[in-house]
Amino acid sequence: MDLLLVLTYTAICVTIFKVFKVPLNKWTVPTAVLGGVLLIGGLIFTMNYNHPYSEISREYFVTTPIVPTVSGKVIEVPVQGNSKLSEGDILFRIDPTPYKNKVASLSAQVFSAKEDQKRAKELAAKNFGSKRNLDIATAQLNNLEAQLATARYELDQTTVRAPTDGYATRVTLRPGMMGGNLPRTLVLVFGQQAGQYYIGWFGKDSLLRLETGHDA
Repeated sequence: MDLLLVLTYTAICVTIFKVFKVPLNKWTVPTAVLGGVLLIGGLIFTMNYNHPYSEISREYFVTTPIVPTVSGKVIEVPVQGNSKLSEGDILFRIDPTPYKNKVASLSAQVFSAKEDQKRAKELAAKNFGSKRNLDIATAQLNNLEAQLATARYELDQTTVRAPTDGYATRVTLRPGMMGGNLPRTLVLVFGQQAGQYYIGWFGKDSLLRLETGHDA
């Protein structure tokens, strides 16, 4: 815009000097230059003050690196890159077989521990067993139940879902690949729908006319 104003003013001055045959001397040339500085400078200042603008702007997105909680072989990737997703939509699945087996194993151990605790209670009630044996059986049962809860949580984590509404990008994951739960093993990036921002850099004169609620 600045260059366009300068070129326009120069063209007008050249036209005036040629049409009206204005002589080029130490008075006319400095007058034209000084007039251009004052005129164009005033226009630019007025435009910047009344119509603030930014020459530098950026669009930012909030993204979430997707790293699976559990490790395993990927068996399904139903998501498409940059497609709109809702919270809870499936991004990919990890083979749940070893986690199902762990849940089954711990479930059996919990069942056995409950029976052991039951027998320990009966023996303690009849004074055929010590309270220590009952405490040990109870502690063993509580420990196995905690492990079972963790195993069920890990089984549920084999299905990785969208954390919020948004879209998936950098979807390079394919069935057969290994998904790891290490921070460096990034499998895809999820863009938050509500995480889009526009940032602009404004001069001090432009900021004088900016107020909260103005359209940009």
